[in-house]
Amino acid sequence: MNLFFRPRHPLVPLRRAICLTVCVAATALWAPPLLAERAPRSLAQLTEEADAIVVGDIVGLEVKKERSQIERGSGNYDWAVYSKIRVRDVEKGDFTAGFDLLARSFVIKSRKSTVEYMTPSGNHPIPDVGAQVRVFLSDQDGSWHVIFPNGYQPATDNASLQDAESVIALKRGGYTYLLPIELWLILSLFSIVATAIVRVVRYRVRRAARE
Repeated sequence: MNLFFRPRHPLVPLRRAICLTVCVAATALWAPPLLAERAPRSLAQLTEEADAIVVGDIVGLEVKKERSQIERGSGNYDWAVYSKIRVRDVEKGDFTAGFDLLARSFVIKSRKSTVEYMTPSGNHPIPDVGAQVRVFLSDQDGSWHVIFPNGYQPATDNASLQDAESVIALKRGGYTYLLPIELWLILSLFSIVATAIVRVVRYRVRRAARE
């Protein structure tokens, strides 16, 4: 008998597989999602796409969690940013200046799957209260949406716009159910197979002990 030989425990391969699966899950959790960004539009493109163009001051800003209007499947959420714009001039559109307009922009909050992250991440920048802006708007079912990604432009040529502090502070880029749904399916399948293997191995070990 070889005294230096120790038979490998039958569950060692399973334990290694479990460790590998945990590593894969951790990688999926911490790896940045892949985004299919939309290239910034030129002023000519923005003008052509817009149903309305207004110039004014942002006098109010509210952030809400909403179901995504880009990825409409359940479990996909965006941060919807509603900006109240006091319109001073109308460059395109069938209305006159001197009123407050509510415009929706967005950034991704979470998606349930890796595939559903392959969409534009939203608007940038989304300026804060007090900013003077030229806004390129799309009319969607009677509500105004800022064309993404760069439908907010400075009202004057020499100015620049930055994201609002409340927008910068938003938590975004995660998965709705902690891990992508594809990985949960793999983990569920692995759990079923692993449980079956453990039961078979334990049965064989007990049977061998009785013989």
